[in-house]
Order: sequence, then C-alpha cells, then structure tokens
Amino acid sequence: YVDESGKKIKEDVTDTARGKVGEDYDTTDHKSISIKHGNTVYNIVPEKTKGQERGKVVKGVTEVTYVYKAVQAEPKKTGTNAKGEDVNGKTMLAGSTEVYTINIDNDQYKGTTGLVDQDKQAGLMVVEKYSSKFVTPNLDAVRMTTEDGKVVSGFTTKIYKSVAEAPQKVQDYIKAKGLTIDGEFAVTTSDDPVAYTNNYALKGINLKLIFPTTVKKDIKEASKYDNKAYQIDFAGIAETNIVTNNIPKINPKKDVVATVEDGLKDQNSLDGKTVKVGAVYNFELNTSYLPAKRGQSIDKIEVKDTYSPLVEYNGVHKWIANTDILLKDSTKIAKGTDLTQYVNQNIDHKARTVVYSFSNDFLSKVSDDSEFQAIGYMQVK
Repeated sequence: YVDESGKKIKEDVTDTARGKVGEDYDTTDHKSISIKHGNTVYNIVPEKTKGQERGKVVKGVTEVTYVYKAVQAEPKKTGTNAKGEDVNGKTMLAGSTEVYTINIDNDQYKGTTGLVDQDKQAGLMVVEKYSSKFVTPNLDAVRMTTEDGKVVSGFTTKIYKSVAEAPQKVQDYIKAKGLTIDGEFAVTTSDDPVAYTNNYALKGINLKLIFPTTVKKDIKEASKYDNKAYQIDFAGIAETNIVTNNIPKINPKKDVVATVEDGLKDQNSLDGKTVKVGAVYNFELNTSYLPAKRGQSIDKIEVKDTYSPLVEYNGVHKWIANTDILLKDSTKIAKGTDLTQYVNQNIDHKARTVVYSFSNDFLSKVSDDSEFQAIGYMQVK
C-alpha cells in the first residue's frame, strides 16, 4: 500500500501463505478503498494497481501493490456584483456590492471509507479572510446553498476582529491546522460536524457559501484589496484562489477660469487673483476619474458646490466630457462633447448651494468597460 510517490502508507498484508501452486488466489479482500495515514486520507487509484489481483498461485512470491492518492479539496472562490457578473480584477466603486462565493469541494470525498468518529468530528470550517479596511460583510445575508442555489440549514457564521477575540476552540483549531490569520475574519462552521461529514462530505455533495459585502464609502485613495478563504475538514486545510479588486481615487477638483468656448477653457486660472466687480467668470468643477473595466455600473454622479455670497449665480452651466465615453450600445461619445443635456441642477439660493447630478438614464447607458470623467463650468458674476 503506497502513495503515488511510492511511500508506504500501510503495512503489507499476506493474502495466501503456503498456498499450493495452481490454486486460485484473490487479493481484493484486502483492497482498501481509503486509507488514513497520519492526518492524511488517501483514496485508491485503481488504474495504477501493480500486479495481478486475482489468479493462480505460482512458485515464489506474487506481489500486488495498491497505489493511493492523497485526498485534497480544491475550493474555488468568485467575486460578483449585485447582478451576478464576475468582477475579479475589476474596479469597484464606493458603496457597491461584492458577493464572494466559496465553492466547497466535496466530490473527491465520495466513497471514502475508514474514517473514525474523531475524523468525522472535524465537520466543516470555512475561514473567510476579507479586507475589512475596504469591505463590510453583510452577515444577515450570508448563507450556505447547494450547487443549484437551494439554501441549506445547519451552518453558523460569526465574525471575529482577530484570532485572539475568537473562542478558544476556534483559536485551537486554527492553530492546529497551521493557519495564520491577521485582522478581522469570518468563520462558518457546521452545527453538527458528524452529520455534515456523513451527509455532505462522504456523499461527495458540493456546497456554496455565499458571503455578500459592501465596499466602504469612505475610501478616498486609490486602493487594491484581496480576498481568499480556507476550507477545513477531515482531510486538512485547503485554500481558495485569491479574488482581487481595485477602488479608484476620489479626487474631484475645483478651479476658477475666465472663459469657456466650445468646450475649451482659457488656460489662465484666476485662482488667488483679483476679479473686478461685475466681471463674469466660471468655476471649473471636475468629477472624479473613473477607470474602465469597473465591476458595476455607475449608479450616481453628483457634484455639490457652495458659492460665496459675493458672487451671483443664475443657473448658467456647461458640462464637457473629459474622456471618451463608450455606451453599452457601442456608441462612442468623444472627449470634449457637450454633456449638459444629461445634467440636472438643483439650486438653493438661500443656502447658496447647487447640486449637479447626471441623469440615471444617461448613466445606465455608460458601459462598465468605459472610463468616465466630466468637467463642469458654473458661470458666476
């Protein structure tokens, strides 16, 4: 009994001692489907068996070698937006939804035998290591489902700020598995470990852990964050692939310019300079730059400005595309195009504020694969 590298994982067994030449022999009575050696479970690889399992006794020793492969889960992780679209590697906007799905890999365990109750007590533990600086879990929406999406009960998810804050049982288990975790994390466990092992793992039934999160709204700097998870059961610990996302820098800008003609501004900023009484000039308002290949649609773009009581604003404004903009129907809006028709404004003369908002209809047409930035000009006197 050896593993694929030839290492012995179980002591040899003598099937027929002092058999007579010509008699039948059959070693399959000693062929174990599964073998547990140390903390590793092995399943037989039938096509790699060496020697004749059945036959006639011949003079000398007839040897049959059964070859086994270590059983190891290969869980996979995905990241999707609220529409279920893959967003791995894409840019996520503040306040957007990212749903992590951990595919619990059990199919390779089907038919595994030889486990004792202590092995089955491992049950299932899924450690979800998310970037708490950038996303907030929606614990109420976390759920375990079958592969076809049916919710199954018998699992509990809890969040811990650190390993030290977790119950001692969780700490001991994580330590015993050699897992190192920094910062906040979530743990999903089977409520009845033995029942889980019998009803899911040993039957080869795969499950999915759905773990929704929200991208935090207070992230202002361009950032990158990763997420991965670990499946822990009787076979040991297996980690998922890493899901990576980016967050764009939120950097709206404001300037003061004298004139704007056909989308071209006069290049001399008036910021910090003296302006004559009665002079007409413009506040320049830049939206944040949103890169292409985003993980979600642009739901909202608003620019709010509070203007001085020393200026008069009568609602005259103009908005220009500062990037090429690709629409979902493949129409291209060239940089420099007037976008004013897509912008609504709400003026509060008492508070001396104005809010410019791009229409939802227009934003819904902008492709997620398009970059986006606009410049607005607010004419004041």
